Amino acid sequence: MEDTPGRRERKKLATRQAILDAARPLFLERGFDPVTIAEVADAADVSVATVFNHFRTKEDLVFWNQPADERALADAVRAAGPGERVLDAVRRYEEQRVTAKQEPDAMAGYRRFLTVLAGSETLRARERWIEVRRREELQAALAEVLGPGAGEVEVELLAGQLVAAHRAIDTVVRRGILAGDGPARLRGAATAAVEEVFAALEAGAGRHRSAAQGTGGPGTSP
Repeated sequence: MEDTPGRRERKKLATRQAILDAARPLFLERGFDPVTIAEVADAADVSVATVFNHFRTKEDLVFWNQPADERALADAVRAAGPGERVLDAVRRYEEQRVTAKQEPDAMAGYRRFLTVLAGSETLRARERWIEVRRREELQAALAEVLGPGAGEVEVELLAGQLVAAHRAIDTVVRRGILAGDGPARLRGAATAAVEEVFAALEAGAGRHRSAAQGTGGPGTSP
């Protein structure tokens, strides 16, 4: 059983959440760029130094979950069972991801995020950097899971395809959420996007390796 967080850890988490809760309405009302860290600190009733103790940059107040976002595709690849195709493992992750975004609370939160993102080139630049990191994490996971039989070019190509697939699906979901689509309509569009994207991968990529059979073994064709 995991230890429950101590009083100090609970206080730290509560302060972090209070800063996020204070920043969100400021960004929604005025946009990301005009709001200062001092204003966020004042709204959260903490010092500027406290904000920076919890968040390295102002952008982190929006992309607070960045490390997990960068690793998500890589984690999906590492979750592939022995002999399971990487493509199937990633498809399962994408299906779960778009399903989670169809929950009403998740849709509302994502719509707020997209609204703030649309008004700031600074945030869009950070998102592009996250995509670079996502691809790097994914390449490392593919090299690890597929084993030494997978060449560097193959790994890089497959990583690029999977990141592009992720982006294409996300584009459809974002479009629906910003348009105010309800869960049923969004579900239909997202499901169709996943089907279309992975059908294209199946048809165009030719050969999708499976997870290596055992540690360090070569990957196998489907």
